[in-house]
Formats: sequence, structure tokens, C-alpha cells
Amino acid sequence: MQKKKDFSNKISFKLLFLIFIMITAIGSIIGATSFHFAKKELIASGKMDLAHLANTSIEVLTLLNEEVEKGNVTLAEAQERARVLITGPATSEEGLFYDFSKSAFVYKKDSYLFAFDSNYIVTMNPVIPLNKDQTDVQDNDGQYTIRNLVDIAQSDNYEDRFYSYNWMNISENKQRVKIAYMTYFEPWDWNIGIGAYTDEFYESLDDLKWIIFVLTLTTVVIGIGIFYFATRKKFALLSDVSQISLQIASGDLTGKKLPESDDEIGQLGVSFNKMTDNLRMLLQDVKKTSELLVTSASDLSAVSEETSASSDEIGVAMTEITTGAIGQAANLEDTSESLNTLTTSVQKMNNQNQQIKEITAISEDATLKGKNIVTILKKSNDESTQASEKISAGISNLYTKLKDISTITDAINNISQQTNLLALNASIEAARAGEHGKGFAVVAEEVRKLAVESNESTIQIQQMIVGIEKEVEETVAAMAMTASIADKLDGAVNDTEDEFNKIATTVQETAAAMEQLTVEIQHVTEQSTLIIDAIQNVSAIAEETAASAEEVTASVDEQSQTIAIVTTLAQGLTDLSEKVNGTISKYRL
Repeated sequence: MQKKKDFSNKISFKLLFLIFIMITAIGSIIGATSFHFAKKELIASGKMDLAHLANTSIEVLTLLNEEVEKGNVTLAEAQERARVLITGPATSEEGLFYDFSKSAFVYKKDSYLFAFDSNYIVTMNPVIPLNKDQTDVQDNDGQYTIRNLVDIAQSDNYEDRFYSYNWMNISENKQRVKIAYMTYFEPWDWNIGIGAYTDEFYESLDDLKWIIFVLTLTTVVIGIGIFYFATRKKFALLSDVSQISLQIASGDLTGKKLPESDDEIGQLGVSFNKMTDNLRMLLQDVKKTSELLVTSASDLSAVSEETSASSDEIGVAMTEITTGAIGQAANLEDTSESLNTLTTSVQKMNNQNQQIKEITAISEDATLKGKNIVTILKKSNDESTQASEKISAGISNLYTKLKDISTITDAINNISQQTNLLALNASIEAARAGEHGKGFAVVAEEVRKLAVESNESTIQIQQMIVGIEKEVEETVAAMAMTASIADKLDGAVNDTEDEFNKIATTVQETAAAMEQLTVEIQHVTEQSTLIIDAIQNVSAIAEETAASAEEVTASVDEQSQTIAIVTTLAQGLTDLSEKVNGTISKYRL
């Protein structure tokens, strides 16, 4: 059973996933674009609000300055009144700090107006004491912030009055981007400005982000739902096409018809239904044709086999006839040649017969001479045997005497060794005697030398005796072998004498047979001449028969080859038909 396909491999899932990606991407792009556009506009709007607050404060300062010019208030009173109106009421009697949360000139909650004179001295600030020098104040990037703010306050261009810098409040641990707007009030030499962090401009966009996310998610869900319900039937049709295709691939053509409609997927169902019907009809026609083809191929194969068998029998018979005729002609030629050879041989035999007669006579004389020679050889062998026996006895006596001599030399050798020891002892004693023993020492030394020489001579004699004993032993063995050979020779001489007697008898019988052979050879010569004439006539007839048989055999071979080809084709056709039937049988029509 085929495993169920993984849901992630379905085309419906892939299309739904693709639509999800597309809608999400489009929604994200639209949302991101809207967010950045709104952020940009809110920053621009915030900058306008800052400029509006700063410019409005200039109007207040202008009105107060008019009161100063009229003499209604002093400059100090007017400036203090301006601080209260713009930055809120004072929080101490000294008037150093002001509560800007109660002022109308505040942006959001924490952005307030401030002012410095041209020498960077604080003239208005709710959180920094008045008259404090801010010349060296720097931002987190090392820029002199107050100097830069005062420098841009008198710029003619509106955009040049905005200044962006990184700033971190005392209660915070992370710097943020801050934008300030500066303007200049010349009568009092006040450089008035207000600053705000950029994230304060678009802090309301957090709600917009969630709104965009919810709208995008809702759009994705609605889009996928609409697409799914709108295409569910079409995807079901594609699934049916896949299932029926698998059934057809497994040989089942009995599947249901697919739904049909005017769109592309519906037309796919129309085309698939037509294809299934045409395939079913095609297989039915092929099955019928294949069955007829099998029957025809079987009949053709049977006829071909019968014809081939008959042709084979004819071919075998003609081959045997041809072979027999050729063999007969060859045998007749061989027989004719053999008879000619026989005639020649008979003639030679006749000639040899005369020579054999002569040789037989010579053989008789040679046999008589051989018998005489054998008699003489027998007598000589007897005499040689007797002489060998005498030599063997003499050698045995010599071997015994050598043993005796060896015993004597051993005794002499022992005496020499003892004499040598006695002479050595005498030399030692003479040495002990000193001057009185010198003469005796000389004699002892001479005796020792004679003992040594006697010992060496004895050793040489022993070596010679050993060599003679070895030679005598080999001679004894040779004589024994000679005696054995003499015995064999005596037997051979007796056998030779018997054979010469048989040869003499055989030669006499051969002479008588040769006389009879001469008569028979003459009869054979006459009959051979008659047989040769008859064989020549039969050989001519056999050659003609062989030629005719070869022509018939060639025709039968050609017919057999043709029938073999037809048989092969018929068998191939049968196999192909069976294969087609086997393939068609896998399909359920």
C-alpha cells in the first residue's frame, strides 16, 4: 500500500504558504513604509511645534519689552515676569529654579524653553541656576552644545536653526538623539530655544505598529481563507488526478471520471477523462490483436517446425549419401593404390624370397659356427671361474696377514709411546743431577727422538695398512661380483647354446616355407591385376553419385536456413505477443 504523502509536499500547502509569504511581505512593506513615513512626518511636525513654542515666546518677550520701553516696568522685572510666564512659577525665594510643568510653553511633559546670552550665560532655564556660565558644556560626542546652540540662533534660514545632538539625562544610562530649535531676541540679547528627544515626536507610533501588525495578520488570515475555500475543489480535482494516475500506473483503468469545467483545471479533467477512455480502448484493441497474433504465430511456428524436421531428415539422409559416396570413392582410390602397392610389394617379395633363400643357407652355416663358438666360450668361462676362486682365496689370506701386521704395529706404537715417556722422565732426572747427568740427558734425548720417529713410522705403516685393507675389501667385493657375473655368464652361455639349436631348426623350417610362399605369390599377382580393373570402374560411378548428392544437400541446406529464419521469427513473434498479453493483463479495463 502506498504511503500517504506528507502534507508539506501538497501543492495546496505550497500555494497557501506562498500566498501567506506574499501577503505578509506586502503587509510588512506597506506597514514599514507607513511607519517610516509617519515617523518622518511626526518628526517634522514635532520640529514645527518646537519652532512654534519658541516663536510664541518671542511674542511674549516683545510685549514685555514694550512695557519696559513705556517705563511701566523695569528690565529686570520684565525679564523675571518672562521667566515665570514661559518656564513656570519660581520654586524658591531666590528665583533660581522654576516649575516648568505649570507652564504653557512646554512640549509634551519634559521639554521646556531656555535662554542664553551671547556669552553663553544662563538667562532663563527652569532647572539650571541663572547667570551660570555654560561655555564649556559638551554633549556625549565631545561637541560644545551651548556654543553651537547660540551660534545657530541668529541664522536667517529656518532649517539652520535646528540642531541635532546626542544627550543623556542625569537619571538615564543611555544617550538619545535630541533636536533643539533656537531663535534670537535682540533687545535683551536672549538666544531662546527648546529641545526634545526625537522618540518623543513619534512615541504614539507604538500603537500604530500594533495596528499595522493586527491588520496585516488579519489580511493574511482572510486572504488564505478566501483562497482556500475558492480553490479547495480545484485542489481536490488535482488530488483525484494524482490518485487515478497512480491507479492507471498500477494497471487499474476502472477509476471514476473527473469533474469537468471551463477553467484550466476543469479542462485538465476533460483531457484526462479522454486520455483514460482512449487508453482503455487502445489496450482492448491491442489485447485482441495480440491474441490473434499469438494464434497465427503458433500455427506458423508449428508448420515451420514440421518443415524444418522434414528438411533436417532429408539433409541428414543426403549428407549420409554424400559422405558414403565420397568415402566409397576415397576408399576405392585407396584400395586401388593399395593393390598397386600390393602388386609392387608382391613383386618385391618374390625378389626378396630369392634373397631369403640365399640368406637362409648362410644362416645355417652361421648357426653351426655359432654353436662351436658357444662351446669354446663355455669352456673359457669355466676356466675363468676356477681362476677367480683361487684369486679370492689368496686375497682372503692377504687380508688375514694384514690384520696380523696391524696388531704388531699397534704393539710397536704402544712401546714407542712408553719409550718416549721413559726418555722424558730420564731427561728430567738428568736435569736434576746437574753436571753429572748431562751425558745421560743426551742419551735420553736421542732415545726420545728414536721413540718419536718409531711412533711416526708406526703411524705411517698403520695408515698404509688401512689403505691396503680398504683396497683388499674392494677387491674382495669385486671378485664376488666377478664370480656372480661368471655364474650369470655360464647361464647365458647355456641359454645361447639352446637358442642356437632352436635357430638351426627354425632356419630349416623357413627354407621349406619359402618354397611354398613363392608359389602363392605368383597366384596373388594374377588376382591383383583383375581387382584393380574392377575398382577403377566402381570409383568412377561413386564420384558421379557424390557430385549429385552434394547438389541436393546444398539445396536442402538453403531450405533449412530459410525455415530456421521463419521459425526464429515466429518464436520471436510468439514471445512478443505473450509479453504484450502479460503487460495488458496487468490492467483492469
